[in-house]
Amino acid sequence: MTQVIDFSHFNRSLGQVASSYGNEEARSVIESMERMYTHYQSMKNSTSVRSKRKRRLKRKKESFFVGVDVILEPTSVHLYNALLKSYAKSRDDDVALQAEAILYTMQQNEKHPNIESYNCVLECWSNYRGEDRVLRTQELLSFLEKSGIATTQSYNSVILSYLRGSTNATRGAIFATDILDRMESFYLSGKDDVMPNSLSYTATITCWANAASTASRYSQSLYRHRVRKQIKECLNQSLTLLHRMNQLGVQPNVRTYTSVVQCLAWKVRYNSRSDAHVDFIRQFQPILQSMKRNQVKPNAVMYGIILDVLGKCGAHPRQCDLFLKTMIRNEVYPNSFHFASTINSFVNSNLSEHDIVKHAFRLFNMCPPEYRNNVVHTSVINALAKLASIDKLAAKNATVLHNSMISSYNRTQLVDFKPTTLSFSSVINCWSKSKSKNSLEMARMTYNDLERWYMKTRDPELFVDTVATNALMDALARSASKHNNLALL
Repeated sequence: MTQVIDFSHFNRSLGQVASSYGNEEARSVIESMERMYTHYQSMKNSTSVRSKRKRRLKRKKESFFVGVDVILEPTSVHLYNALLKSYAKSRDDDVALQAEAILYTMQQNEKHPNIESYNCVLECWSNYRGEDRVLRTQELLSFLEKSGIATTQSYNSVILSYLRGSTNATRGAIFATDILDRMESFYLSGKDDVMPNSLSYTATITCWANAASTASRYSQSLYRHRVRKQIKECLNQSLTLLHRMNQLGVQPNVRTYTSVVQCLAWKVRYNSRSDAHVDFIRQFQPILQSMKRNQVKPNAVMYGIILDVLGKCGAHPRQCDLFLKTMIRNEVYPNSFHFASTINSFVNSNLSEHDIVKHAFRLFNMCPPEYRNNVVHTSVINALAKLASIDKLAAKNATVLHNSMISSYNRTQLVDFKPTTLSFSSVINCWSKSKSKNSLEMARMTYNDLERWYMKTRDPELFVDTVATNALMDALARSASKHNNLALL
């Protein structure tokens, strides 16, 4: 039986070398394989051995290749593909250019690249952060389509390039949908190699979700009605793609539904009606039924989107609280964002000040200590600001809570516990509303602390902005009105 050493068996080891020591080390492995192949060829081609030293060297070589009849050339397409795969997994900035150079080397050395080679280069370009990402993936896909060897992975790489690097999110979503339409038409015409999979649809739907998010940035402009119409179009496109996905028999996953819910959330957020949350729940029901049919359970990201929408669109805070408990009951454990969103729903509600603070501290105690970051602390401090006008201890408790967060940051040096301009501004706002005698003094002291933090760290998140300055001016105005002393202003 013929024994064969095929260097393509080193693909996994080569990928591990590239991930652990870098792509240059992987290339040195290929060079050592080439030397080994040359070593074998010289031993195989030698016909006569005259000296004693050469006979001993030949026996040593032959002992390494005992039972081996054939060694395939290491510079084969398989080995080049192994190196290209290691480049595709890398996140270096110049990895796409290096992969392109390897592809050119293969063409020059008459090592004809196959579809696996081109797909690896396409994946490298889809991960590239430069401006040429979309253009180069389009060129490679056009070449593969003309050659008739394009596969599902080829199209997915181009869709992902639009998802990650299109300068115009809406235009990128349109182009990604056009590529998906081509995939479907090719598949329905009998080309099984280009059948759209879950990644194809999910990436395209996420492109539309990004387009809706980008359009929402212009919500304060004079063309608010156009923005609302554009977001609605993004939602319709997402729902259409989800329907086509189910018709083709492709199984949606939780990321697919999360992107659809995100589009729905952006649409409802910019609904001027006071009962916008009712509209959200009504449109969410068909999506939830589709999830149940496909046996897909919501994840933490989807729960966070829903909690944020319910809290900002007029839902009763107890609905958000019940939703948070349902999330825990379904063994999807909430993080700081979920607790902060629920606390903010109470802060923005019409409940009494004492009830708001009571529920805020109840949720704060429910939150695990590792998730009590600056966002959760700021939400509780905003709840205390509601009570500061009728309870003198509220502002003092806000300062104690804020100082405990700073102590946690000094002890752990975790960025999540680092105070921000927003947290300082919330404390200043508490003191501005307080009826305590030293409210103005404490507001000034907190403002000075913010200035010292910024001068010490030069962190943009601690910059003394207009929010903090307005909070201090509010404290000055209230104090001047209280003491009938306009000289304070």
